[in-house]
Amino acid sequence: MPKITSFKPYSAPLNVGGNNKPVPKPLNNHHYATSHNVGGSGPHQAPQKPVKGQKPISQGQSTSVSANGGSSSPAQPELYNKHGRRIDAQGNHVDKTGARVNKEGYRIDDSGRLLNKDGKVARSKQSAALGDNEPHKDIGGTKKPLGNTADWGATPAPVSLKTPEQVARNSNDVLRLAESGVIQPKSSAARTARDAAITALAGGVVAIPTNAASSAATTSTTEAIKAKYVPQPLASTSASATDSPEQQVLKARMDTAQDRIFLATNEALILRFGHSKNELVPGEGWSSDPVKRMTQLEDMLDEAEEHTGVLAQQHRAFFNRYLPETEPVEGSAGLPARIEILEKRLAEVQTAQEKVVGNIKNTLGSSSVKN
Repeated sequence: MPKITSFKPYSAPLNVGGNNKPVPKPLNNHHYATSHNVGGSGPHQAPQKPVKGQKPISQGQSTSVSANGGSSSPAQPELYNKHGRRIDAQGNHVDKTGARVNKEGYRIDDSGRLLNKDGKVARSKQSAALGDNEPHKDIGGTKKPLGNTADWGATPAPVSLKTPEQVARNSNDVLRLAESGVIQPKSSAARTARDAAITALAGGVVAIPTNAASSAATTSTTEAIKAKYVPQPLASTSASATDSPEQQVLKARMDTAQDRIFLATNEALILRFGHSKNELVPGEGWSSDPVKRMTQLEDMLDEAEEHTGVLAQQHRAFFNRYLPETEPVEGSAGLPARIEILEKRLAEVQTAQEKVVGNIKNTLGSSSVKN
């Protein structure tokens, strides 16, 4: 009986009945095979750098698998910039969850403000929270003082609060720009912004018709502004017989900060959304308790900063949001430090808004809005 010759199994399918041409080996069709991972060995290798002028490259497109073995619709592709940093479709840095971060990997909101672990605007560099970042040389991996990192840069020179005369002049310029139609009204967007502020302040502020308040919008006098934005006795802060001289000074500074913050917020809304028939003023929920009132002032200034930040980008005006290294202590003992921080934040908002107004006037070159 002839001996049967043994042979090794052929790994590729046999081309039965064909033309005896070799059958090509199947491709490795893992879900990450579409990744632009040239030279890598897996989905987590560094992506290929894009050619200048091209869109950000995609690291890959993950596909979830259902319980019966089938694949569901693919998730959004992971995007990376030329430095290997994860970004969104608009080119913003994001962490692994898709949340916005800055270059150093700290969580930020859409206007670039640092956020704390609760997703609220950070009150100090110390309370700024890191995102769930991918490993990268630009990110330390562990939290370090934000002020000492390369991306923060040199601390800009401090600015001072504007004088009443400067505030009045800028206010008149804002109203001229709005009333002349230079800033086109966006009533729906303005209403949405005011509603957001009312929600954020939890009833501490309300929107009222402009003509129902004092005539501060046209006179821009210190007394008229204060009568509108620091009403009595709604949020009475007048010094009592038991107040120490330091407490009296603190309350006076809070009064001044309050009318300037409300004015800055309303003017930011006008500059961004045009002339409005409504404005934000303190509501019945505005507290007369110094500690609670300070928190409301800080939250209200958040609104002014947000809109001023957008305006600064639109009109090429530098805006440095002041942020202290650490947070003051809680309670009454921290009020002197908090009012100082509040005034520094407000001064930066005033300076940026003044630059925005100046840049708008310079762009127009119109004598109708120049001094």
